Amino acid sequence: MALHILLLLLIAIQAISADDIPPRIGSLDEEWSKFKVQYNKVYKNPEEETKRKEIFSKNLDFIKEVNKKYDAYQTSFALGVSATTDKVFDEIVMK
Repeated sequence: MALHILLLLLIAIQAISADDIPPRIGSLDEEWSKFKVQYNKVYKNPEEETKRKEIFSKNLDFIKEVNKKYDAYQTSFALGVSATTDKVFDEIVMK
């Protein structure tokens, strides 16, 4: 779990102070579409896109989980989507 938190702190991108409003996160398909446009994501084939969307989905679930804690005043930060939300920890740290 600690490794997962570290991953999402690296990929999730937006640390938001307690005075800020956390980003609104929509449905998986909505966020996936916005993500691909915002970060100019193009995948080499449909299989790669499916794999990346599955990773994105898991990371998005974690982001939502953290942001629920933020909304409940259980943490002082919220997370958001970034250019690496479609990657796993090992891909990020190996660069």
